Amino acid sequence: MPKLARLAVVFLLLVSASSSLRGQTCGPWRWVNPLPQGNALQAVAYGNGQYVAVGRAGSIVTSRDGETWELRRSNVAVDLFDVIWNGSEFAAVGGRGAVLMSLDGETWQSRFTGATADLRKAAWNGSRFVAVGDHGTIVTSPDGWTWSPGILSTATTASLRDVVWSGALFVAVGDEGSLVASPDGQRWDRRDSHTIDRLYGIAWNGSRFVAVGSGFPEYRTILASDDGSSWNALSLGLGTELLRVTWTGKEFLAVGQFGAVAASPDGRQWERRNPGTPMDLNGIASGPSGLVAVGSRGAILTSADGIAWTNRTPGPRAPFSDAAWNGSLYVAVGAEGSIATSSDGVAWTRRPTGSFRWLLGVAWSGRVFVAVGEAGTILTSADGLAWTARSSGVQDVLYSVLWDGARFLAVGSGGTVLTSGNGDVWASAWVGVGNSLYSVAWSGSQYVAVGGEHARIIVTSPDGSAWTKREGSGIEDPLYDVVWNGSQFLAVGGNGRVMMSADGARWEEGLMGIPGRFFSVTWNGSLYQAVGEDGAAAESIDGRRWSARSSGTVNDLYGVVWVGSRLIGLGKAGTILDGGCDASTRRLPQSVSRE
Repeated sequence: MPKLARLAVVFLLLVSASSSLRGQTCGPWRWVNPLPQGNALQAVAYGNGQYVAVGRAGSIVTSRDGETWELRRSNVAVDLFDVIWNGSEFAAVGGRGAVLMSLDGETWQSRFTGATADLRKAAWNGSRFVAVGDHGTIVTSPDGWTWSPGILSTATTASLRDVVWSGALFVAVGDEGSLVASPDGQRWDRRDSHTIDRLYGIAWNGSRFVAVGSGFPEYRTILASDDGSSWNALSLGLGTELLRVTWTGKEFLAVGQFGAVAASPDGRQWERRNPGTPMDLNGIASGPSGLVAVGSRGAILTSADGIAWTNRTPGPRAPFSDAAWNGSLYVAVGAEGSIATSSDGVAWTRRPTGSFRWLLGVAWSGRVFVAVGEAGTILTSADGLAWTARSSGVQDVLYSVLWDGARFLAVGSGGTVLTSGNGDVWASAWVGVGNSLYSVAWSGSQYVAVGGEHARIIVTSPDGSAWTKREGSGIEDPLYDVVWNGSQFLAVGGNGRVMMSADGARWEEGLMGIPGRFFSVTWNGSLYQAVGEDGAAAESIDGRRWSARSSGTVNDLYGVVWVGSRLIGLGKAGTILDGGCDASTRRLPQSVSRE
């Protein structure tokens, strides 16, 4: 074939590969548990007839009544730390100087501030926005469009964590007892707070400022001032930190770590309240439908009086690690013995197990589910609803379990290998290494187990009894998961490391080009899908070329599975995501995918 013709064929193949790869990309990840989402929410405001809450990974949710919430698109991935309403539009501030503006809370537009530091809080005085943040950053705007830096007459590099307008004075508080004030938002002076404690929040009730902060163990700092210049310190007997404070119209109400709530009519005498949640509460606002508090793991609580609280975002919140499917029921396993089930992959219900051990792996044999976890824990269930503890005979952590068509095989810490034909009675084997094995895959003729508590390790076996060490080195990056796609094994691990092998004996090493640890990988029939720390997600058609995917969360993702024609991501804070893939996706020809 003439050289020109050969070049034309290569060009067409590359174009075809590029086009097919783009066409096969799965749709966006979406939340299925908890709902409407599970990223930490940092702040909430009321305006224009609705509550608007913002949080990590650009999360924005809205509600007309505080009860039913809807996820909105922010079109940014940075964390959002605050949102306010100025009477005509919402302003949200966040990471790396981000500012978003919205007239209705539903459609948002980014604004350029020139700031590179995280902006933590914002306030409005009737004619000017003020946003404060890390390293003493202060930016101002008359309209939310054009922003300029404020001027500190006495420089501070301490991070500022909240700001409030009293009607005559902006006051901002922050780390190391930092307290600065300004009558116009442009020129700022330091005030003496007489404390070096971190000050998290500040509120104004019409006659008094109240700031809340950290302190000594079992006591929290409360500062009060009538003029913003002279401050008096109090100590509140509370073992957890208060992170935000607001004036409800009748009392100061502060929220904080582990569901802490405290109330005071004057900022001096405080009483503790119990909202019935263990989750951190980061923000609070009042509106016609009552109080709304938001916090970690997507928590949203409402109250008519600040005393009795109702959770508005139900759903399991324990971290999930793995999932399986029996043809009619999805089963997800996780921390504290958590097992949740779903008939559709969308609505999840927690099931009692009688175990408080972290469950790390689950598999279905066609007859029974087997879940494995810490301290040699093994649970079995015929229906996914009722679970029975089985004796493993070991106390090692069992990280992974599979069904190979004839038996279960589980791997764990210390090189532990367990096998069982029915899930009830287990026999142990040992691979001959003391390193932890985090995952195992089966090709139909070969087991491959990977790990690396101390150093990367790969071992193989044709029968689950006799094991051969294939790869082990002083490389510190462990391998966390391995999958078989029908023609090759692929393992993922620390620092975006990838290992590939057609036979389990000879391995090719590569890098995704995406930083961070990837904890899990699966194959959906045409694409590898991998997930990891801080919500990292990536996909590849051949294991060599990887593209980052936005998961919509910064929660660590511990597992990803392709089961029941559904791609499911699982992780921290009860995270369960739908990967937007379907069974119709086709794989490219092998010769093209490897070009």
